[in-house]
Amino acid sequence: MENNIKQFGIHIKSKDSYLAFVTINNTSFPEFRHLNKVPSVLRENDQIELIVYLQNFESGYLVAQARKLALGGFNEDINFNIEPLEKENMYKLTTDTTIPDGSFLFISTGWNEILTVFLGDSEQEAITFFSDTNLRPAYAAVPDLEETIKAFPNSQELIDLLPGWKEIKQLERQELEYKYVEEAWQKYQETEKISLKIRYLKDMQMALNGFLANHPESNKSEECRERQIEIDTKLPELEKMI
Repeated sequence: MENNIKQFGIHIKSKDSYLAFVTINNTSFPEFRHLNKVPSVLRENDQIELIVYLQNFESGYLVAQARKLALGGFNEDINFNIEPLEKENMYKLTTDTTIPDGSFLFISTGWNEILTVFLGDSEQEAITFFSDTNLRPAYAAVPDLEETIKAFPNSQELIDLLPGWKEIKQLERQELEYKYVEEAWQKYQETEKISLKIRYLKDMQMALNGFLANHPESNKSEECRERQIEIDTKLPELEKMI
């Protein structure tokens, strides 16, 4: 199939042909918002085979990396074996590293340019990824999902996932803010020093006010209001003891 490649560039083997890598941004790594802008590469397996067809290609400048869809993911370096082919300026690149669907594969050739493809069906892989409601942190999932919906505005499956993720984000924020209340309460209980008890009660008072302002209908709201009443009683008593 490589003999059918006519255009200079870097190409990846798919089921039926070789697809060309594309430039998304000269210096930025691909993100969720780029999913609809890069070729989806459907393969027979998780193996990778590339064809480089470039004039003056210098293998020492080639840097290849893969990154799975993730909330704040990391890049994995991919090392290739390079084999010159009979056709002038053409090379076959293979690697022992397997890369699963659901990953970006991107290459820099030292020309201040990042070339990218996506392994697998990008829309379906995004749906699978965001269907996992155990992903954390949820505050990162919501904007990433919103960017993905912009990439695939006609994907009702992605659109339907957004309300659930917003609810998870709210619950995550609620848990985090209530943690501040609990930490202040624990410090208050553990100390015998009056000045510190006053300090921690005031800290808890601030945390409670913030929590109730942000989550007035939470299942913790009634407990928080009871603690506010307790603080309003206890704080003046402690201040008189200073």
